[in-house]
Amino acid sequence: MSHSRDPEQTVAMPDNADGGAPGDGRGRSDRRPATARDVAALAGVALGTVSNVVNRPDKVAPSTLHRVEEAMTQLGWSRNQIAQQLRGGRSAAIGAVVVELSPHTVRLLDSIEADLSVAGVTLQITTSAHDRQRELDRIELFMEQRVRGILLSPVQSFYHLHLSRLSKLNIPLVLLGQHSATSDLCSVTGDDEAGGRLAVAHLVAGGHRRITAVGGRADNHHVRARLAGARSATPPAASLTVHPTDTYDVRAGTEAALTVAALPASERPTAVFAINDLIASGLMRGLTSAGFRIPADIAIVGYDDLPIAQTTAVPLTTIRNPDVAHRATSLLLEEIAAADSGTSHTHHQLRLTPELVVRDSTAGYTHETAAHGSTGGRYA
Repeated sequence: MSHSRDPEQTVAMPDNADGGAPGDGRGRSDRRPATARDVAALAGVALGTVSNVVNRPDKVAPSTLHRVEEAMTQLGWSRNQIAQQLRGGRSAAIGAVVVELSPHTVRLLDSIEADLSVAGVTLQITTSAHDRQRELDRIELFMEQRVRGILLSPVQSFYHLHLSRLSKLNIPLVLLGQHSATSDLCSVTGDDEAGGRLAVAHLVAGGHRRITAVGGRADNHHVRARLAGARSATPPAASLTVHPTDTYDVRAGTEAALTVAALPASERPTAVFAINDLIASGLMRGLTSAGFRIPADIAIVGYDDLPIAQTTAVPLTTIRNPDVAHRATSLLLEEIAAADSGTSHTHHQLRLTPELVVRDSTAGYTHETAAHGSTGGRYA
């Protein structure tokens, strides 16, 4: 997927907020070093754009890249100063609490660490193991260590118990993968309901009328949202059954395949929407071992677009989420910078739109129809 160019956004603080002439870089006091916010103000871009210039210059439009680099040179600001500004006599570490170290989570953490390492900031990682008390204990530990900020992939919403103390300690928290229902903190997540809707709409467009959604537990908010989207895309003439699993790995998919394969032909689904790519991979392995052809007998759609999606026996059609980790990291660094400079910070609750990536596990075949209509997705 090609990355979109970074928009040229104007920051809220003008160049001459402290009395200097617009665009001359003299609006700050000479008694303090330049900050990333000064660079953003001088270049006339958002603070997140400065972060992109440092971390991911390929995502920035050439004209914007040149303007930001000119501002950095004019102010004598170097990339290493990000870490110096974050430290301020405190830990320069960012804490991340995730539910587990799955392939999907590891990919998110790789993105976060790439952003932070360029800035000279370390990442401390811990897991909650899907346990709400352990999650609260890990947040408590990070508060004791006085980390500069926390990225949290929450089990549920009990993190609110710590928000007051985090605020007093000046430790911002950004939710990763869950939408905040309130405006008192930032959050970034993919739109799981839209993703589930995309997956099943694609299968319905291929003529499938008996569809099974496989994977996950009802207490998982990602699963609930994806199933809600799947149901909303299922027309009255079609049926959607749900096969839950206790785990989210390849083995869960392989075991589910045995159940699907054992069904009478009149009840067996002609298409499966797997809650993630690992389960989809296991389903494909189990179904092909039982003699089913993918997608001629059973089509499969996964979710997450992990690397495994391109290396399965039949390349997997899947739902690709945007880079939520990068957006969450940018928001956290912006909030830290705002706190350090004494300026206000506006919390953002971002729900990013996923896309359908069509591969061979659904492409090229339709069920009970000779016409192969447009899928509305991207072919990879």
